[in-house]
Amino acid sequence: MENRKIIVIGGDTRAYYMAIELSRYGYDVSTYGVPLMAFHRGEPFFVHAEYQEECINNSDIIILPIPFSKDHKTVRWESGKDVVLLSEICDAMREGQLLFGGQLTEELKKSCKEKGVLYYDFMELPAVTIKNAIATAEGAIAEAIKEGLDNLHQSTCLVIGYGQCGKVLADKLKGLNANVVVMARRVESRKEAEALGFQTLPMFHEEMSIHERISYIFNTVPALVLPSGILQHLPASVVIIDIASAPGGCDYTYCKKKGIHAKLCPGLPGQYAPKTSGEILAKAIAIEIGNEIAKNTYNTVST
Repeated sequence: MENRKIIVIGGDTRAYYMAIELSRYGYDVSTYGVPLMAFHRGEPFFVHAEYQEECINNSDIIILPIPFSKDHKTVRWESGKDVVLLSEICDAMREGQLLFGGQLTEELKKSCKEKGVLYYDFMELPAVTIKNAIATAEGAIAEAIKEGLDNLHQSTCLVIGYGQCGKVLADKLKGLNANVVVMARRVESRKEAEALGFQTLPMFHEEMSIHERISYIFNTVPALVLPSGILQHLPASVVIIDIASAPGGCDYTYCKKKGIHAKLCPGLPGQYAPKTSGEILAKAIAIEIGNEIAKNTYNTVST
């Protein structure tokens, strides 16, 4: 394997474990703004670099966090007061590099294309999204246990959305003997959930009686599915765990005003399973790097 240089910039604890795993794979890894953890015996060493444009320009692979930014101006940062401007990274990028990050914007993708940089969005890589759903579901359940007053066992839990995360979450709640109701917009999704033994509902507009006995709501849909008109019918004791991407799917202003317990929970894999999640990211990166090397080798031989 070619000894490619990798720079990991910003992020949470996942980035630390990802850097360790990439170092184990044999890559030359440097980090900047990655949370520092205590090293364990036997872990390979990677360099904690001082940020400068040369760090970007001299690297073969640039790795940004999930999500890569909160304000679309700076890299998401959890380890200190310094920030790295996305404009600085874009200016320092060069043709032939690979860039990885989560929830990449069209603006960043455009900059990559203009510079001849091949980009990968973690949230579009199947090797990441499927396993990320597991860590997200486990984290959501942990949040519910921490925030709620009732056992999940035999409680009524509403899962809104039946995509990747919704499917895993519903299954794990069922394993805890919760009474799981799946709410989904698509008829096909509801039929799939029914085939697995779940009670189902269309998106909120009827069958309001379910609200009276619901204890937990887990939302996975990145749209306003819990507006004030719906929230006013919920029992006061309900706990809402929102795992949709920001700003979530709940009217948090109304919840605060009425004392409804609702919590937006971004980045659960980084909080509850940072080591596993970091290793998953590293493996996905190594696969894409390997694919790119193989593609270039094939093109070279063919010509």
